[in-house]
Amino acid sequence: MTHSILLILILLISVLLSGSFTNFIPHIVAAGTWTVYIPTAILLPMCRRGKGVRTRFDSAKGETVYLSAQMICWMTSLVLSILQADQSSCHHAHLYYYPVESSWIQFYGVIESMAVYCHTMIAVSVMSGIHLVVLGGWMVHVVLLVKKWEKVREGDSDKGWESGMHRLVEGNDKRRGEMGGREWKESQERLNEV
Repeated sequence: MTHSILLILILLISVLLSGSFTNFIPHIVAAGTWTVYIPTAILLPMCRRGKGVRTRFDSAKGETVYLSAQMICWMTSLVLSILQADQSSCHHAHLYYYPVESSWIQFYGVIESMAVYCHTMIAVSVMSGIHLVVLGGWMVHVVLLVKKWEKVREGDSDKGWESGMHRLVEGNDKRRGEMGGREWKESQERLNEV
């Protein structure tokens, strides 16, 4: 949820306040992957689960690939925002009373207010950094869940990465506490056999 809110917020701020087409590119790539992956990873497993068909779309492997792609986009956004905020015209924004042409690609080719532009780039860089921390934290959580799964499954490493995220989160936290060790392990093996 935090990831989705940050993605939409940064995209809107970047486009509406700064008009930076340079920064729009990594943001639109991140939004495109989000638009494809998130609904499919949530809806497809729920639709197929009732029919008894196993889906691997929401696997831990798929989640880490998605997180890696998002982290590349937001790292690019962070670097571009810092570079744009560090240009010489931003250091002397008060000297620009008229619209100036940007050395970066702009939607309209002109920056109406250097102060707004520079402050927007600083805000986008800070929010991109926060977004990277959130995504990195989730990736660490996914890896730790898989490692827990592998310990319970006694070294069957492929099964942990191929298991659904819902099963990993539910199985390692809630269901394991309710069941005994061997009973829980057998129930998880039955789920993977389908």
